[in-house]
Amino acid sequence: MGAEVKRELEVIRGDGQPLAARPLAAVSAAELLVGPARVVDVGPSWALVEPAGRTEPVRAELAFSQPYQPAVGDLLVVVGSPDALYAVGVLRGSGRTTLAVEGDLDVVASGTVRIAGGKGVALQGEDVVVEAGQLQIAARSAVEVLGSLVQRVTGLFSQQARDVHVQAEESVVTRGKNATILTEENVVVNGKQLWLG
Repeated sequence: MGAEVKRELEVIRGDGQPLAARPLAAVSAAELLVGPARVVDVGPSWALVEPAGRTEPVRAELAFSQPYQPAVGDLLVVVGSPDALYAVGVLRGSGRTTLAVEGDLDVVASGTVRIAGGKGVALQGEDVVVEAGQLQIAARSAVEVLGSLVQRVTGLFSQQARDVHVQAEESVVTRGKNATILTEENVVVNGKQLWLG
C-alpha cells in the first residue's frame, strides 16, 4: 500500500477541450483521492470539498461534462490528489445547471418536446410568441396581470362558468348587432338612471 504510483491525469471539459494534463508524480496510494466529497464552499470554477475519510477540506476544480454549478451541501465525485483534485460527477446536488449560448438557440425534435419542473417552470422574454394548431391550457387557478388586452376571435367565443363577475372602474360597453339575455329566474338592474332607446 505504501508503493508510489505514477500516472497521467487528463481532465476533459464539457466542450471536449482538456482542462488540465499534469502527471501525478510520486503520489502514494494513500494520497490518491477517488470517491465522494461534500461541498463546503463554492467558487466560479472550483469547490471546496471534504473527501470521505479526511477532516480538512480540499479545493477541487470543476470538470463536469454538464454546466453544473454546485451548492454547499452537494455530494460530488472527485478524483486526483490534494494538490490536483477535480470534481467530475454529482451524486447528490441542489445547485444550478445553466445553458448559456451566444446568438440564437433552436431546440427541434421530430416528436414531442416536454419541459417539466418539480417546483415550477418560468418563461421570460422581451417578446414571447406561441403558435399552435390547437392550444390547450389546464390549471387549478390562473391569474393574469396585463397592461392591456385585445382578443380577436374569428369564430365563436364561448365561456362557461359557475359564476361570472365583471367589474370595471369606469365603464362597461357591450356592442353587437343583436343582444339576448336569458335567465331562468330574476333579472336585476340597479342604477340611478336607466335609459332605453
